[in-house]
Amino acid sequence: MFRVEQMKEWQGRVEPALRGAWHWWLAEMVSFVPARLRRWIASLRSRLLFVIDGSGPQLAYETGERRETLGRVDLKGDVAAAIRRVLAAATPRVGQARDLVICLPAERGLRTSVTLPLAAEANLDQVIGFEFERLVPFKKEEVYYAHRIAGRNKLARTLQIELTVVPRSEVEELLRDIRRAGLHVIGLEIAAGRPDSGASRIMFEGVDRAVAYPRARLALASIAALFMVLAVAAIAIPFAAALRTRESLSAEVAAARSQAEASLNLQKQIDAETQDRRFLITRRRDTPTVTELLDTITRLTPDDTWLTELQITGSEVHLVGASASATVLLGLVDQSPSFRDAAFRSSVTQDSRIGRERFDISAHIAPRSGK
Repeated sequence: MFRVEQMKEWQGRVEPALRGAWHWWLAEMVSFVPARLRRWIASLRSRLLFVIDGSGPQLAYETGERRETLGRVDLKGDVAAAIRRVLAAATPRVGQARDLVICLPAERGLRTSVTLPLAAEANLDQVIGFEFERLVPFKKEEVYYAHRIAGRNKLARTLQIELTVVPRSEVEELLRDIRRAGLHVIGLEIAAGRPDSGASRIMFEGVDRAVAYPRARLALASIAALFMVLAVAAIAIPFAAALRTRESLSAEVAAARSQAEASLNLQKQIDAETQDRRFLITRRRDTPTVTELLDTITRLTPDDTWLTELQITGSEVHLVGASASATVLLGLVDQSPSFRDAAFRSSVTQDSRIGRERFDISAHIAPRSGK
């Protein structure tokens, strides 16, 4: 167990270092791209913004890292008409752009940090959806919200989640006015609350983040393909030289190989017979019995949890039932030394008849030795 804890601690120190090295390598690769080409790619990432800040509401056009104010909008008058006038004057610059993001100051959104079990990451959207009203003092249908992973604690097996919430009542009237102006609002952007954090983006339902900048994605894909071709060429040339050297040595190795293969086959037969004899003994010694597994599951299961089905198949166990909090039960199973890789097999559903969450959890059975 001590070695396992040491491995986890080592992993927690090494992973951030590897992540930093990866970002450094990407930055170095980007530095080889000519500045003019980088500016051209940035110009493809353009969008309309409705910005609300200390200087007053305004319509802006963002291209790459450059933001241009198109005109101010008075929220006390006819907002839709004012937006149409600003767009009409700015048409030569913005073209036919109609997708828009509303930018709000940090104080217009609620940011909160919540902790969830690490195993919840595989179904994070569903877990936050089911647990939403327990995490924040709002009903889900009354707000727009987004979440992001702020950190992972591999030792404690927990996730740190930053949840950003904006009440619908704060923006509903503005949304109606913007839509009456003929624009399509694709989401909200809430300014960063701290200098060391970024803005929070809430994309509306039905908007695909991956197609927000189609021209930029096409340009980046083309450049990435060019880099791949050059990288393959850089690898292929020395590989071809090594291949020629290998072929020249193959004839010399062939004679020695034929002699070694006879000895190797004999050794394999001996090892196979030995392994067959030890297999059953080792499996019986390392695999927990069904009685032990039942005892462990009984101890893990909270009083507010019911099991309607328990399957033990090979090295896996499946738990089906109802609980006051399926996420809590998943965390208990995942943290138990008797199980590994606990996860939901299907979506968690709320059973209003019994007031419980229906769950289907699977986990790998850990051997007694802990290996």
